[in-house]
Amino acid sequence: MARMDRRALLLPVAAVAIAALSVWRMQQENVRRSRPRPVPTLRNLRPAPSFLLTTQSGGRAKLAAYLGRTRVVLYFTGGAGSLATAQAFSAVAAAQPGIAGAGAQLVVVTPAPPQEVRRLQEARTAPFPFPVLSDIDPELGIPVPAHQIWGLGETEGRPPRSGLFLIDRSGYTEFSLDREGSPGRPVAVRDLEVTLGRLGKGEWPL
Repeated sequence: MARMDRRALLLPVAAVAIAALSVWRMQQENVRRSRPRPVPTLRNLRPAPSFLLTTQSGGRAKLAAYLGRTRVVLYFTGGAGSLATAQAFSAVAAAQPGIAGAGAQLVVVTPAPPQEVRRLQEARTAPFPFPVLSDIDPELGIPVPAHQIWGLGETEGRPPRSGLFLIDRSGYTEFSLDREGSPGRPVAVRDLEVTLGRLGKGEWPL
């Protein structure tokens, strides 16, 4: 009789244990789903290509001056339309305080000539708090050399494209893989809006 009583007691205890285990597993699954997905790490890292361009003040600046010293957010504006009406440029400029908070330097490269950049800056209440470089070779006058180096140059009669690149503190950025007869090129961020959102909060997306 005592043995039967013990068996009768074991059944509800086992049921409670199974129920508790099921609840725990459900809670763990909810925790796993609620966690942000990890940001993919850069896989094919190479030294960021440098260039020499003209600043909005008429001087010259090298990207190499920043490489290996600080993180760099490098943004290329596209070739269509005016710099003043480029919405993406405005969004990047608005994220500048957060970019600085992430310990990074914002550098903007545009096909617009220095005169247009200066006019835009004069129309502002304050100068741009970051360099805006005109993508024209200061010695040879060749247009968009930096866009070309970074894989955003003119193709099939189309104007140069826009793109944002992240360069780590060691001066490296992500490249595409080499293919036969086609060396890898720097890879722009895939989701500009999400990246700017994180940068605007002072977070480094890598």
